[in-house]
Amino acid sequence: MAAFGPSSLMYQIQGLQTKTVVQKCRETEDILKRTSTKELRLVFPALLQSIFGEEGEPGWGVDKLSRSQHAYDFEDLLKFLGPEGPLLQAVYSLQADPFTAYEFPFKNLPGPSRHLIEEGGVPVFYVNKLQTHGFSMPTVSLNAFEMYMFHFAYALVSPAWQQGGTGWSSRMYDTLYPTLVDEYLNYFLPLDRKELPAMPHVPSPVRSPVAQLPMSGRPVQRCAPYSPPRSQHPSLFQPSFTLAQKLHAHASPVFDSTEAETWRSETMLQVFVEFWLNQNSLVTDIPTFAHGAVQSSMYFGQRAGAFNYLFEHFMPSLNQVMVVRMLVKYLHYFTNSAATVITSPYMYQQRVESPLDHFKRTVVPQTVQKKLYWFLRHAFDRWPMDCYFRMVLETWLSYVQPWRYTDVQQYYSGKKSRYHETETRERRVEDKWDRFIEDNLLFYTVLFQELLPRLHRMDFSSPQSAYMLYRLTKVYSSPHLAELVSNAEQEVCGLGMSLNHTAELGGSYLSASRMQPPAPTLPPHLSDMEVAGFQYQPLFCDRTRYVMAVVMQKAAQAHAVATAPRSVTSKAGGVFSWFWSLFEDDGNQGGVDSHRTPAHLEQAVKNIAFIFTLQVPEGISSQRTKDIVNESTMIEEDETLPDCVYTPEGPKLTDRGKYQIINNLRHFDNWQTGDPDLQPIRSFENATLVRVLYKVCAAVNSHFSSQIWGLYQRQDLMGRLAKVYLSPPLSPAQRIQTPVTPETAQRLRQPRLSLRMLASYQTIAVLVVLYLLLHAWLNTGPVSFSLLLVLGLLLYGMVCAMFMPVKC
Repeated sequence: MAAFGPSSLMYQIQGLQTKTVVQKCRETEDILKRTSTKELRLVFPALLQSIFGEEGEPGWGVDKLSRSQHAYDFEDLLKFLGPEGPLLQAVYSLQADPFTAYEFPFKNLPGPSRHLIEEGGVPVFYVNKLQTHGFSMPTVSLNAFEMYMFHFAYALVSPAWQQGGTGWSSRMYDTLYPTLVDEYLNYFLPLDRKELPAMPHVPSPVRSPVAQLPMSGRPVQRCAPYSPPRSQHPSLFQPSFTLAQKLHAHASPVFDSTEAETWRSETMLQVFVEFWLNQNSLVTDIPTFAHGAVQSSMYFGQRAGAFNYLFEHFMPSLNQVMVVRMLVKYLHYFTNSAATVITSPYMYQQRVESPLDHFKRTVVPQTVQKKLYWFLRHAFDRWPMDCYFRMVLETWLSYVQPWRYTDVQQYYSGKKSRYHETETRERRVEDKWDRFIEDNLLFYTVLFQELLPRLHRMDFSSPQSAYMLYRLTKVYSSPHLAELVSNAEQEVCGLGMSLNHTAELGGSYLSASRMQPPAPTLPPHLSDMEVAGFQYQPLFCDRTRYVMAVVMQKAAQAHAVATAPRSVTSKAGGVFSWFWSLFEDDGNQGGVDSHRTPAHLEQAVKNIAFIFTLQVPEGISSQRTKDIVNESTMIEEDETLPDCVYTPEGPKLTDRGKYQIINNLRHFDNWQTGDPDLQPIRSFENATLVRVLYKVCAAVNSHFSSQIWGLYQRQDLMGRLAKVYLSPPLSPAQRIQTPVTPETAQRLRQPRLSLRMLASYQTIAVLVVLYLLLHAWLNTGPVSFSLLLVLGLLLYGMVCAMFMPVKC
């Protein structure tokens, strides 16, 4: 079998950048098959940098390829990078040599871990991954599987992807990178299997330790990995780290067969958490074997729940938050899919739990909980006051509602939708979730209080702000949830507080004269998530109730303004009112129907009064209804429309609705059949022009689809201009009024260039008359007239863009 030399192989990898994605996949797969393992491991890091675009490389577009716009490229690259694809098969073959190690760039590590290592401390995750060479900076030494996962996870938070990446918006499973994340989660963390996929026959690698937290006060043993001997040369590491390495070296050199089943899953998840959730974690929240390593690196200044850091802040992108939310929801499904352990006092022997089920029960508290807590705290404190905060809020609400993610079939059906998941009906939170609430109490109480300053600053006249307040209060007003949180505070912190206490709400909640009860003491597994000197405040304390009373008053005032009748003079403006109506909002903002803003505000006010036992303000009915009608449930009752349920792809007929249409009892007035550019040629259109213009637009939309989508997603002036000239037939916020196929629904929401209006005889007549007038007045010719026409169109677009409301 022929083999490539290292220099020849590197040259071929560099030459892949000029080829198409399909060619890259096929040629790289051919290289992997024909190259020996010894030669392949020399160019393996360069191949990963080429794929994910690090060190100035443009990459293969893993963050930009979409299934709808680049179908062939998408499928080929998905197969190539998939969990059983050629690249990961090559990774497993590279691991056959346990002495082969790869260097990951130290500067690409998350900031907190990097700063701690520079000062001599070592996070537990890096105990067996750091190598030193004299007095130089340590290097990160990884096996092949870790090297791949490090590159894959780092790509999402790399500067190139953070600053210049395409916004995925609602196209999560239509974009390659989140689709790959989902593929890896399904493969390495299966929901519907009793065991993990078979591990290729390679020697067991050194296993990374897991920073495990005690659960409910009960200690959990740490895993003890093997660590190879270190150099005896002077080192930057402190003596305590050397001692820790010796302790690990005397432990079991390889893990047993049960641990071997989960090492890939644990490694993948630890890497995801390290890169996606640990970019702003405090240095003190990382377990370390070096004492006193963090005092000089930062200081704390608790001020209304905010913290000041001395090192740089990392602001996650919207894409990163969306992937984190996807990870949180999947881990809930994964944990809830564990087999139920049935115990009985009449049984002398308890059933032995499988390694996979044990892993499912411990993965969240031991790996994710702490880093996610600080990820959300930083986002609550530092995220700008914009509508994109909604995704951060939904990520938090997803984590505190594990009871929503118990049905695996619901997960698989939800993936078929291109849009965010819809709300579910209100249901009682069962008592069996009390253990989860106790183990994650700070998520329910401290993070809620961290949100109070932001709620103070929100403008509830905005549809997005009103909807976020509604979502927050809807979750916390879930039946029995407030009682479970209060019981958890009593159980965990020893509080004797009642939900129905009545306290004086006058004065400022920051007033020092207000007497507060002694601060409760948190158990070790919760206090370890917070900083030294942290004082816990109960959720239903006077301070929180006062702030929420103020928020409730602001929401009630916004509701009064939203429901007030419009002035008659605004409708009597004649030509000026008609002209100004051209620049008004279309009634939707960021996917939230502005017409529902009063309903959202009213329900939010009632929910706040219900949660904190407050009095409903005047002007709002004190009767708490079950809930407002949801956008994703039944369409408003109309005697002329068939019976159907609204979905993101449009109305879905029920059996009753099908019967009504078949028997001509009810019908839809105007059917949406797809792209309006494909409608039959009308009598008032020039057939030749229609066909020519369609071919021109189709060529532009096909070749520049990704650029068009990128322009349409931008929020600056260029993005607004794109929304004027490249708008889809239906905006993402508009409803599809008649049943259509998912493909048709996708085309209706795809931004594109459309020039069919120029083929209308009316448009042609207007242009001819305008040309004659300008020719008679200014003696303009065809060229100058065309230039004036282009300038006029640009001026029109600029005016529309400047007056266009910001849409998220």
